Amino acid sequence: MKSEQQTLSEIYRRYYHQLTGYLCKKFSFSRMDSEDTAQTAFAKFAALPNANSIDNPGAFIYKIAQNVALDRKRRSTVRQRYIEEQGYINEEADEEYHEIDPERILLASRRLQVLSDTLSRMPEKRRNFLLMNRFDEVTNVEAAKRSGISEAAVRKHIAKALLECKQALDAESYE
Repeated sequence: MKSEQQTLSEIYRRYYHQLTGYLCKKFSFSRMDSEDTAQTAFAKFAALPNANSIDNPGAFIYKIAQNVALDRKRRSTVRQRYIEEQGYINEEADEEYHEIDPERILLASRRLQVLSDTLSRMPEKRRNFLLMNRFDEVTNVEAAKRSGISEAAVRKHIAKALLECKQALDAESYE
């Protein structure tokens, strides 16, 4: 076990700084994002049961890091697209979006109240599945196991809950 840790430590020292520089350049990551990505890659590498038997650990870690970086980019793109589709960003005045003003605070407060009211009116099971999924990050499979119903039923409950929330927000006038 000692030799495995030493080997991993040596690999880390040898490739970490090169890898973070590569990630900054290749994926236009900030230094912090490249460090997080490299750290995740090394953690995944360390978790492999046969890490010490890999012929070229540097290339393997680079490949893991590329996959992690691509996943980060995809998630970021999906998140950004969702934000834009929901109208949260005013493309003409993007800087205003980041300003905190009383009007935005009031709007957010109203939206939060609408969601809270909607959640309180939902059947308990539906509300719990939504909260587990979105806030506790419980997968549909895990929620199904916990509750003793099928994964498909859990998905339907979550979909209905999300639809109710969307309809409530759409029906509310915020002016």
